Amino acid sequence: QEFIRLILMEFLRSGSSDMHVEAGQPTGRIRFRYDSEMFVRWDDIPFQKIKQIAMGLAEISGKDATQMKFKDIDSTVKVRAIRDGRSADVELRFVSQPTLYAPSIVLRSQLKPIRDINAVGFLPRQIADLKAAYSQNRGILIITGATGSGKTNTLEAIYAQLEASDLKKIIEIGEPIEIRSTRRTQMSLRPNSQFAWWDAFYSCLRADPDIIGIGELRSAEHAAVAINAALTGHLVLSTFHAANVEDTLSRMFQLGLPRENLSTGLNLILAQSLIKKLCERCKVIDPHPSELYDVPVYKGVGCPECFNKGTRGRTAMAELLYFNDEVKEWVENRSMTARDVVQRALRAGYLIPMKEVARQKVIEGITSEVEVAAVLGLVESKRQFSNAAYRQESDADLSNQMVSRIDEFIEGEIVG
Repeated sequence: QEFIRLILMEFLRSGSSDMHVEAGQPTGRIRFRYDSEMFVRWDDIPFQKIKQIAMGLAEISGKDATQMKFKDIDSTVKVRAIRDGRSADVELRFVSQPTLYAPSIVLRSQLKPIRDINAVGFLPRQIADLKAAYSQNRGILIITGATGSGKTNTLEAIYAQLEASDLKKIIEIGEPIEIRSTRRTQMSLRPNSQFAWWDAFYSCLRADPDIIGIGELRSAEHAAVAINAALTGHLVLSTFHAANVEDTLSRMFQLGLPRENLSTGLNLILAQSLIKKLCERCKVIDPHPSELYDVPVYKGVGCPECFNKGTRGRTAMAELLYFNDEVKEWVENRSMTARDVVQRALRAGYLIPMKEVARQKVIEGITSEVEVAAVLGLVESKRQFSNAAYRQESDADLSNQMVSRIDEFIEGEIVG
């Protein structure tokens, strides 16, 4: 129990999103996922010890440890940690799968979302367009991006602004609901349930909402009813899987939705990704940037504070198109493709491209050229090479320093 408590405290202290207990023969390991990348925290753990950790975590979560050999388990573990003199209960999601040697355990931290729209990472002009879009009484806002790009957090930040006045009826439909709120009505759909998506949506319309949240537009039918809801006087918030604004608009055209409905119903398309922020403790001026800047730009080298990665935390990087009257006319024009609309918006200054947003973050010292290149798909190996030399020198004393820093948690206990 004491060893498990120390592992959980270190996991919470590190700020990692999840912890993986992986069994092997003759040894296993424990890895953390930090800023979307996996790294080994403890290696060469004897098989018997790994098995004891897995069984102990199952018992803490209130599940029968013997069942982990035959089926997967999905549960929660609650930990009470005292930090800076304050006690806080932290809920961790517990998932196990039966594997060849012993159950594989994953603990996922339910990280607190950013509810301040100004802290998500958007540029001031983008925030102004976003506020103009969700301040309207009707229309649809579409947040797009790949899996893990922060769409849910951005939606939560928008919800927080809409909930602040407490003057609107907000109903959210999720498959399932990822972030719970007491300020809006939430319907969480489950697979193979008799209460399907269509039942939830039409039930939602009968409840007279002002704002409707739809977890994801999965098909042409979903998109069509969402647009119709926007046209009939509701503000609709939803997500969509697309790479950028042009791709989203192109997909909407391909779904066969009438252009007149799209131009009238759409308020805004926001495409985003997450980029790693430089560690404030170890970032240094980059002596050889790939292009000229008017100010010094920085790069990360790595230190124990950031696990030798040179980065700590992530921020949003987005391009968005607000549908003003001129953009609506372009969308209605059937002779114009999605690319034509986006190119005109760029020339008119209505849309800031992702590359320009990334360059601005480099100038502000938030991130580095290497991180930008990795996110935009230009290069991946550069970042790994840049930290290799530092990692070789500091790996030996990293473990001792990290264990000594566990005293940031003055006290901790497992509460069930």
